[in-house]
Amino acid sequence: KVSTYGPDFQDNIIDRNELYKIRSPIWKKYLINSNINFNKKEKASNILILGDSRAQDLYVSFLLNKKLFEDYDFRMSYLDDSCMQELEKTDGILSKECQNNIEIIRNNKLINDADLIFLTATWLRYTYTNAASASDYFEKLNKKVIILSTGNFYDMPSLSIESAKKKMNKEQRMSYFYDQRRLDWKKISDDLRDLTSENTFVLFKDRFEIFCNLNKNQCNLFSNNMKPYIWDAGHLTVDGAYMQGQRI
Repeated sequence: KVSTYGPDFQDNIIDRNELYKIRSPIWKKYLINSNINFNKKEKASNILILGDSRAQDLYVSFLLNKKLFEDYDFRMSYLDDSCMQELEKTDGILSKECQNNIEIIRNNKLINDADLIFLTATWLRYTYTNAASASDYFEKLNKKVIILSTGNFYDMPSLSIESAKKKMNKEQRMSYFYDQRRLDWKKISDDLRDLTSENTFVLFKDRFEIFCNLNKNQCNLFSNNMKPYIWDAGHLTVDGAYMQGQRI
């Protein structure tokens, strides 16, 4: 048990429940009106984010860093990757699982008014091709797309215990975290990148580049004052959201 170790050890252990408790009211505050119509501002670039809880994290990342994005207007509408291939369907043939979320996007004219669209999700082996289908649809509408990969690690609380047990210094931790990337998830994202590589409207961004120096085989998952950036395998803490918004 963690409680049997000394305070110095315990200070380096991630309490996922506490981190989630801290972030929840902030996410709730920002997400409540995330999919309303874009504002009518002449100079603003309208950015639409579509996806699952990863899209919610990305949206909050931008809003927490709003001083860096004063010329942008952000919206986020929940759309599971299993539904992305239905964006091109007419209302009458939408599946029950996807109908409500797609109708919100259409009724608020979010795709029509967007200048740039982000697609991000925990891409799954049996659904990642739907993002490519959605990208092809957006190309027909002359919409630029950025696809953000999954970028999962193994469970961060467990990794924090292991690094604390071995009394790793910062350099050792960063090398250790690099080795703890979920390469199975990375393979799916790589396949999605390859699938969309010929679509000139799509820019693919590797989420590991936000956390890692891939040339040095290092990933930094803590701030300078040892605040974790993720609380599970890939969802952001408050500190992680600030960091992602600054680096993306």
